[in-house]
Amino acid sequence: MSLYQYKAIDDRGEEITGMMDSPDEIHVLNHLTAKGLIVSSIKPKGAGSFLDTLKSLGYKSSRVSKLDLIIFTRQMASLLDAGIPVNSALRILSKQSAGRSIVELAEDIKEELESGSTITRALMKRRDVFSDSYISMVEAGEAGGMLPEVFSRLATILEIEKERREKIKSAVTYPIILIIAAVGGMTFLVVSVFPTFVKIFTRAHIRLPWTTRSLILVSELVKAYYPIIIGVVIALVVFIRWYSRTEEGQMKIDGLKLKLPIFGPLFEKVAMSTFAHNYRALNSSGIPLSRTLEIVSGTVGNKIISKAILDVIEKIKGGATIARPFEESGCFPPFVVHMISVGEESGRMDEMLDKVSEYYDKEVNYSITKLTNSLEPALIGVMGGVVAFMYLSLITPMMQMMKVARAGGLG
Repeated sequence: MSLYQYKAIDDRGEEITGMMDSPDEIHVLNHLTAKGLIVSSIKPKGAGSFLDTLKSLGYKSSRVSKLDLIIFTRQMASLLDAGIPVNSALRILSKQSAGRSIVELAEDIKEELESGSTITRALMKRRDVFSDSYISMVEAGEAGGMLPEVFSRLATILEIEKERREKIKSAVTYPIILIIAAVGGMTFLVVSVFPTFVKIFTRAHIRLPWTTRSLILVSELVKAYYPIIIGVVIALVVFIRWYSRTEEGQMKIDGLKLKLPIFGPLFEKVAMSTFAHNYRALNSSGIPLSRTLEIVSGTVGNKIISKAILDVIEKIKGGATIARPFEESGCFPPFVVHMISVGEESGRMDEMLDKVSEYYDKEVNYSITKLTNSLEPALIGVMGGVVAFMYLSLITPMMQMMKVARAGGLG
């Protein structure tokens, strides 16, 4: 649990501030929204930045964070659900004294509406903030008079995605720090510390174990070729970054992600959860199936699965059923295919997609917990092995030197 500071507007239009213990910002937002408050900002207690100071002095930034977008969407849902027109809702948001990025966003959209634009076209002007799926759902809600429901559904989807990202980030942060510390420590020992001991061992004319000889070889190679090694590493990083931005590279890397022994199943479950959430949201908004799947293909976060969905669209246009192309793609688990088939045959697609999203949300949470529980002891074991290797490489020849010294062999 962490302590968060918040600012909000009550039903009398007055600004209130307070603090709340909560697991994350999303829980604070939902708790305050349920009390009928219009939240303007949420941040950890004591948090602040140079950018915040600039904003308070009038600096305008177009960057809108994921949390800002969630707050904006949840606020719009609350205001529209209370019967407040879109223009008035945006005017209320734009007059708040906190949450500058949200104020700026609301002002931009309000200005577009006042110039005669629709809210959909206004959102299209800010594609740096709003995704295709977001805009398409708002467009459907605007046409069908369901904007409060659409904004509420969008806020829920964004909250789920942010919470999932935070969990995954939390799960991999410790292992990454441990790996970086291990590599840094070993590099320091091999380059700076070990050569000193090598000179001592060489003068002592003792037989070195294979662990020590291997470290000597590594140390000599690093010292002799470190400019080349650094150059190769930099070139490799640059190449990977370039290649990962190409269509072929994205396909190869995303295909490799799905085949990884531990992370692969997690990536697949996250993609299936995202697929089900967005498919359900767009489908229930009345957007045509081909357009729905086209938008969903760009949200799953994996080019292999995205291409499979695009292939499904072509087969459906050719007269195929919905479920059969998903099955033939080989990218969708039997459970997903079965639920889509049941939804197609029974006319309850939204209900079946809800079940799919609920199932994979639970699976993702379980997999993240399992990943955290398995990675930490595994990495500790590997680190223990590395430390033992380094220990044997240094201590074993030192003990041999002590034996020789006791026997009078050194001097």
